Amino acid sequence: MDYSIEEFRQDINEVITACHEEIEAINRGEQREATVRQIELYIIPEMEELLNKIELGTLPEPKKFGSRYLIAVQEILKNWSWDINKDEKLINMLPILSDKYRHSTF
Repeated sequence: MDYSIEEFRQDINEVITACHEEIEAINRGEQREATVRQIELYIIPEMEELLNKIELGTLPEPKKFGSRYLIAVQEILKNWSWDINKDEKLINMLPILSDKYRHSTF
């Protein structure tokens, strides 16, 4: 079964919801891999930009190598030093979304 643009939009909205849940948890004093700054300055804006590109029909071509990836996932792996083995909702969601986006044909 192919991954549709509507499923992509729904997954993005779920990530945004998870971001707000993470911020609430951090504000309650819970330890998370993400910081409020990372979520507010990088992850949410990237998700909102993707939603905007969906609306405008300006997503990168699916077959162009390296054109479809999530910047947030690159940051997680290279710069933010998150423990990607932790069982946190946001950590679990972002790589899956990135993989679906990279391999989708919409």
